[in-house]
Amino acid sequence: MSYAEAARKIYEDGVDILVNLTGYTEDEFPMAVCALKPAPIQINWLGFPGTTGAGFMDYIVADKVVLPEEQRRWFSEKIVYMPATYMIADQHHISNRAVNRQSIGVGLPDNAFVFCSFNQPHKIEPKIFDIWARLLANVPGSVLWLSWKSTFAENNLRREVQARGISPDRLIFGKLTYLKEDHLSRLNFADLALDTITYNGHVTTIDALWAGVPV
Repeated sequence: MSYAEAARKIYEDGVDILVNLTGYTEDEFPMAVCALKPAPIQINWLGFPGTTGAGFMDYIVADKVVLPEEQRRWFSEKIVYMPATYMIADQHHISNRAVNRQSIGVGLPDNAFVFCSFNQPHKIEPKIFDIWARLLANVPGSVLWLSWKSTFAENNLRREVQARGISPDRLIFGKLTYLKEDHLSRLNFADLALDTITYNGHVTTIDALWAGVPV
């Protein structure tokens, strides 16, 4: 389905409020559809907590932590403040399918200290990767477990960690599981979750905390 076809379907169905859950974080499809203004009210929520800067997005759902009052002037959207938090979360059941590190199937060493970060690769800046490399250098035998997104990203990160004097083998890549409960079960076997700086984790951070992993 093309952008125009999706927008026409939304318009013909008489949708009153269209909520964009990804903003600029995924592919261009949701924003391209919204650009055609198929609904009278269009809202930016959840996936991209910054302003879209787009005149066709009418509102953004936020809270006063993620969007302090003094930053309102930088947002093109009207702001709908939630009373507590804009981020939703619930206590997913954690499955028992992952019984030890080997059962995860990504190659985590049994006795190593495991750092993890499941943020998107584009959030990993050189300054934060410098810190992560120093952590690996100062914790002998430790590994950094990352979410596999592409061979391109994996090769770049392995090259960069080697340039910082760390063996590329100490980076462990694994694809995220389809089921949330299985992901949380596997996450239990990490020792410490690492966040990025400029563009922080959202769901990835909440998942780690639900699984009992400090961040």
